[in-house]
Amino acid sequence: MKKLQIWMVVTLSGLSTLTFAQQLDVEGKAKIEEMELSNESDSLVVRLPDGTLAIRQATSLVGANLQNTADSLVVRLADGTLALRQSTSLVNMNLQNSADSLVVRLADGTLALREASSLVPAVPESPWYLGKDTLDGIVCYLYKGSDGEDHGLLLSKIEILAFWQSIASEVGADRSWDGEFNTNLMINSPVRDSIIANFSSEWYLPSVDEWTTIWNNRLHVNDALNSGGNTLISQSATYWTSTEVSSTNAVILGSNSGSFTTAGNKTSFERLARAVRKF
Repeated sequence: MKKLQIWMVVTLSGLSTLTFAQQLDVEGKAKIEEMELSNESDSLVVRLPDGTLAIRQATSLVGANLQNTADSLVVRLADGTLALRQSTSLVNMNLQNSADSLVVRLADGTLALREASSLVPAVPESPWYLGKDTLDGIVCYLYKGSDGEDHGLLLSKIEILAFWQSIASEVGADRSWDGEFNTNLMINSPVRDSIIANFSSEWYLPSVDEWTTIWNNRLHVNDALNSGGNTLISQSATYWTSTEVSSTNAVILGSNSGSFTTAGNKTSFERLARAVRKF
């Protein structure tokens, strides 16, 4: 194992200056979990691949890696000795020994020892938010999936005026929560055909529950639609849902009240429709 001699002066707030002279055990390449210092102006003391020491600004931590993936972190162990630590000794932002401390340079240029508890996981900014204009739609629903990623629905920026069906028949599109399932069952359906023609097969007619979510988030959606010069969700129209009631009727949303009715005759009236797609 390589040895590196280091002289280091550490100044702690309110305490006297301490001097360390220590052989550093080089345990290997450093690749730390995504984190940020409690003071963003602090700098980490690292060992470069050529064996020299350097001060790294927190801004050089990108995607959980130091600027050079072969860098190692200088830490002070519980017994007072110093060592270079690799990523395998870091678990959930805690060093291998909970009493270990990282050597950091403070914003005023002095050095200090930081307990592991002063390090917090960096929360990456999500690229998604309600009302975001992206992928030809507006984010109208957002949630964190079991995979840890953001998922949700996009609402189309344009509206369609069409019949639910041209020939009345019951197709089994009766799910209140799954518009994609419903839309795939819709036959002799001008509104479904218009969605496919104007968008793609990824887009579909929202169900009752999906429209409820869109309606509840209309503040963000309409603000984004207005900013982009697009048609807002109407306050006086009725919108088709993909949730079927019978061979003749489907559920419709009354946008003047935000309530649903089952009296939407599928073949007698053209109504407005918005398409959604998942991401």
